[in-house]
Amino acid sequence: MAKNISEQEFNSEVLQASKQVPVLVDFWAEWCGPCRVLGPILDKIGDEYRDKLKVVKVNTEQNQQLALQYRIQSIPAVKLFMDGRVVGEFVGALPEASVKAFLAEHLPNPHLDAARAKIQTGDAPGALHEIRAAGPSLKADEVIWQWLVAFANHKEITDATLISVVQLISPYGSPFSDRRNAILEQLQQGGDGAAAARAMLAGGHDHQIQTLLSLLEKATSSDEKNSLREQLVRIFTALGQQDPKIAEYRKRMARLLY
Repeated sequence: MAKNISEQEFNSEVLQASKQVPVLVDFWAEWCGPCRVLGPILDKIGDEYRDKLKVVKVNTEQNQQLALQYRIQSIPAVKLFMDGRVVGEFVGALPEASVKAFLAEHLPNPHLDAARAKIQTGDAPGALHEIRAAGPSLKADEVIWQWLVAFANHKEITDATLISVVQLISPYGSPFSDRRNAILEQLQQGGDGAAAARAMLAGGHDHQIQTLLSLLEKATSSDEKNSLREQLVRIFTALGQQDPKIAEYRKRMARLLY
């Protein structure tokens, strides 16, 4: 159960305490219907995250100076404090899964730290185990992509394993979502498609792009041009902005098509 605190307790219970453990502060009021919805969710999360998160409540009617200080304009307003300052916040009665996703983006995750270390040492199974233990988050998406780049070209890693790892990346809302979907499409084709996906992840995409552009230059039928354009667009999407030459490749493709 989250503890209700006063203005006099705020410094010790939140600002000072957050230097030891993250503190989630729920600014609420008794008359607020959404507050009554969110309150039990935060109580549950406080119990579940007991060792790595502290949850407290501030009644804005009884602590108006704090509400003014932290610019509370709508409630429930939830702020996460670390090292004495606000590092994240949201407004409204989010469902439990959304609150946990919010926390996942801000709380330290030792599994992701361990995964990064194992990627550096070449321990693919160990890194993947840590990634899966970390749970879904945008931070995890970045580490998953690091794993794919590091190990996609290892012969002992099957296409099925690669597909399962790519599917761990968020399909929407992540900086890696577009690349995830494009790579997944090629992997699921098998054969040349899967080989192309591995090559892109391992950095062997330049030769492939040059070959497709050369074929596009010689293509005469609209069907052939459309097929080559679709292949190139999938590669460009999968690579995102990681290759500075992609913009020039896109311009060259447009000149050949139009």
